[in-house]
Formats: sequence, structure tokens, C-alpha cells
Amino acid sequence: MKNELVEAIVEGMRNVKANDITWLDLTDIEQRALDDMVLCSANTAVQIRALAEEVEAEVKKQCHVSPIAVHGLDNAQWVAIDYGHAMVHVMTPEARTFYDIDSLWGDAKTTHYTDEF
Repeated sequence: MKNELVEAIVEGMRNVKANDITWLDLTDIEQRALDDMVLCSANTAVQIRALAEEVEAEVKKQCHVSPIAVHGLDNAQWVAIDYGHAMVHVMTPEARTFYDIDSLWGDAKTTHYTDEF
């Protein structure tokens, strides 16, 4: 794994048993707004909120930083957590398929994590 922040994000996701965890390393893309994007899926609003909370807690514990912004907790279909140079997306499978963020950044180095815990 590239860095401490990405490691903490992925660990938080695994703690709450996220599905389809994917890290997009954007550092080799010239026209990028950030360096890393970490995505995962969850089946219920309760699990999406729990994932967002656990990612925040794990990043705070390991990296001593808080997010710049968190959006989407109200409807909990897609929660975005902004850490400046890294963005976290926690989505329902339906939202993830519809918005297809994974493919939008097709030039990124991609790491898929197994759903085994």
C-alpha cells in the first residue's frame, strides 16, 4: 500500500466488512485534483453510516487527521469523505454501478481488495 492514510482508510472499511474495496492511485495522472480515491460498497444505510464513522475513527487514530468535509450522511446512499489529497466514497452497489466512478478514472493504478476478513 502507498501510504499511511490509504492504509487507515482500508482498515476502517475492513473493520465494518465493506464490500468491493478499491483504491485508485491517481498520482500518475497529470490533470488530477487529488492523489488517492478509495471506494467501497455496503448494502444498507446503517452499514454505510457505520463505515463512514469507522473510516473517520481509524484515520483519526492512525494519522491524527480529520476530514475536511463529509457529505451524504443524511440519505446514506453515497457518503463522500474528503481528506484533501484523498477522497473516500462509501456507496450502495446500485449507486456505485450508476455513477461508475471506478471507470471514470480508468487511467489510475487500481488495487482491489478481497472481501475476506
